[in-house]
Amino acid sequence: MPYPTTFQFISEKDVKTFKKTNCSELFVKPILKGYDLDTNVLSNDGQILMTELIWHVAGKKIASTELAHTLLNADIFQAVEDEEEENSSSSSNRNNNLASWFLDTIWNVYNEIDSTRTTILDLVEQNEELDPGMELDDAEEQAENLGKFVRSLTVLENGSRTIFFDLAMEQLSLTMLHDAKLIQGATKDTRSKLVKKNTANYYTQQNYNLLGEESEGFAKIIIELNEVASRTTNISANADDSDNNGNGSAVLHRIKSLIGYFNLDPNRTCDLVFEALENCLGRGEEMLTGKSYGILGLVEILQIFRKSTICHILGRRFHYHEVDEDKSASDDGAARDNNNSSSSSNGKKRNGKKDHENNKKKINPLPPRSMSLCRVAALLIASDLLETDDILPHLLPHEKDLRKKREEATTHLLNKAGGIGKVKLGASKEQREAEEKEKLEKERKLNEEFKVFSNANQKYGILCGLYDLNAWNSSKTYVKKLEDVGGKPLTDTNVIQHLCNMGKNILQPVYENLPGNVYPVNLKLAKKKNYNVNNSYNDSHASLYSMYDQCSSTKTVASKIGPIVMRLGEQVGKDLVFYVRVCRTLAYSIKFDNALEEDSQRRWIFPLLEKCLIPAISTLEGNIGAVSEMWNVLKLVPYNLRYKFYAYWKTHSYLKKDDLIHAGAKAKNFTKLIMRRLAKENVITQGMKLAKIGLSNPLIVFGTIIDQIEIYDNMIQPVVESFKYLSPLSCKYL
Repeated sequence: MPYPTTFQFISEKDVKTFKKTNCSELFVKPILKGYDLDTNVLSNDGQILMTELIWHVAGKKIASTELAHTLLNADIFQAVEDEEEENSSSSSNRNNNLASWFLDTIWNVYNEIDSTRTTILDLVEQNEELDPGMELDDAEEQAENLGKFVRSLTVLENGSRTIFFDLAMEQLSLTMLHDAKLIQGATKDTRSKLVKKNTANYYTQQNYNLLGEESEGFAKIIIELNEVASRTTNISANADDSDNNGNGSAVLHRIKSLIGYFNLDPNRTCDLVFEALENCLGRGEEMLTGKSYGILGLVEILQIFRKSTICHILGRRFHYHEVDEDKSASDDGAARDNNNSSSSSNGKKRNGKKDHENNKKKINPLPPRSMSLCRVAALLIASDLLETDDILPHLLPHEKDLRKKREEATTHLLNKAGGIGKVKLGASKEQREAEEKEKLEKERKLNEEFKVFSNANQKYGILCGLYDLNAWNSSKTYVKKLEDVGGKPLTDTNVIQHLCNMGKNILQPVYENLPGNVYPVNLKLAKKKNYNVNNSYNDSHASLYSMYDQCSSTKTVASKIGPIVMRLGEQVGKDLVFYVRVCRTLAYSIKFDNALEEDSQRRWIFPLLEKCLIPAISTLEGNIGAVSEMWNVLKLVPYNLRYKFYAYWKTHSYLKKDDLIHAGAKAKNFTKLIMRRLAKENVITQGMKLAKIGLSNPLIVFGTIIDQIEIYDNMIQPVVESFKYLSPLSCKYL
């Protein structure tokens, strides 16, 4: 077919208009209007308009480079950056489909030109007369123009590829790719290699990876996994039983048989086991009950896979929770399921302009499903099926980000402590209020940023999972690895909370059986009694990993709970429930079980009081109940040791612990403010405020009061009168 003489939509006037403006209003928007996103169908008018546009390019009526530049900068072929993820995904699919329609149209026009060129050559070879308008030079020029247009559309001047490149390599013929200089030649050897590659890629199937490729085989695998996950008895028992009894050996044999019979991909099968295990670990309570044999069975199934395979597949599952819009489509499609590949491989399209922000990974808060995934990783680490060094490179944040955020948090806390009480004397009241408001807003944003970072920290999430599983020995090794890469887990609120929850679980059997005067729920109990706790729930996990045993008696409370509290340090006060329970149980153990007379318990009790429980008072923020429980323990300790603990609190904790430095500076500033207002007329109100501050930081408060009295001796009487509101702990220290 020669070059068309008439056009339905694009006239010569429109061509002239394009040279002055762009084609967005005239051509692109009508094409987009005629496209149905749901059915991926372009209307007849849209197809005709697109065809006429390509013919004008072939006839050099419209410059190929200008049209290519206009299309690449049009909204429909741009990556959506500011919209929501869902809208961005659908828009991206639309762009790809429209680009595919565009390349199909180019291919059709090129085929017509190439057919005309072939016909002319045949007629010339046979010495036959050519039809009017059929010139070989015109056909060669049209093919060359289309080649230049495809080149401009797929590869930018700086060498970077556009959205059209991969589609062009798939949809266009070798001859056209040769004319576009996208390949070196369209020889028979090239064609043969292409045929072999396409056969290997599209027609040769070694095993089935996608669920839809072998639905029967994967369905049977899922049924087996569901049976194992719902089991409440040990599947490894009675290995000599028949298959119908569902023992561990039979289950593993059936799964292996299904993989071999249906040619199932072992990696996909392993991923399905992870899915089942993740569903079982959606809530942390399952591992703390005796009905967790299903979890044990799934872990046994994972033992048939190589550790390297387990690590990489689990690492890819962690990648689902990353937002990396700069990944290539090929990298995303390598390990993702067909059901979620469209959303996960949605990469940003390039327009030739480099944006360094696109290269940064954006971290979203962990979804609820991700915490269960962290528990899966923790379970595998505790079971020696996963090495810590292998999984850490797959996790966010990176080492430098982890170290940077830790340093920022420390610097912010120290700067905050150093700025307490400082006032600009030259500033007006309005300026000071504005600065204070700005400071509070900045503090709120920074705290929110720290919170988001904490929730998105996958490295700390696995540590939380280890604490949920009571895997104490594995957690110690994992913490050391985190510290080696720049982490400081005990500065993270989520880690502190999960560790405190582990401590409460360890302490629960003894605590819930204390007498009513200690544990009010048990009001019927009246006398001292040592309780032996049934640890049968641990039996199901004995073959899997070493769990931290629960307390079996009040006599062993200090030695059992000691390692956990020592790990927390002064952060034990962040969980008031756990702090109060530890104090009550220790007081009961010292008073009724004579724990201080046993070397094994005394070696734990004194360091706990000195380095953890007493410094934690500074973080309680004036909680009279918690401070009173702490005093119930201290009053049972010898007088000389008590004041040794106070000295350590003042000379060590307040100088080296960041949280206590901030708490001390805050208490000192509030004490000075109250001392300025303290008088005989308001001794009751101000004295109560002074006593409240002294609950958590008596060392700082009384030291500041003495300094003030030395300067203003007329304040002695109102200060002494205010002391009647002090707590027992504050009075004894005073």
